[in-house]
Amino acid sequence: MEGNAGSIRLYNDDRITLQKLGEEETEEPYLHDDKNFAGDCVYFLQKHFVHSYLNDLPFETGVKVYLKNLEIQEAVYESARERKVIQIVNPMDSNPLSLVL
Repeated sequence: MEGNAGSIRLYNDDRITLQKLGEEETEEPYLHDDKNFAGDCVYFLQKHFVHSYLNDLPFETGVKVYLKNLEIQEAVYESARERKVIQIVNPMDSNPLSLVL
């Protein structure tokens, strides 16, 4: 994904890299467990929410962040479908995010 400040890439071999504008691409280390669907992400998400709910703890992702993620996801699909740059306005920042696929 290309943005105003650089790129993030997910490769077929599960590597994730970041490349800030004007800088070299760097690999981002992360733990990837190749089991079940997407490393069992649904299980871990549900486990987190149940644990947080039962222990009156905050959830890792709030509604505002989740809705912004959905907006970005829809913009990614629209960019691919329309083959054009899609601008996403961040209310916390005066610079819009540009997505190009």
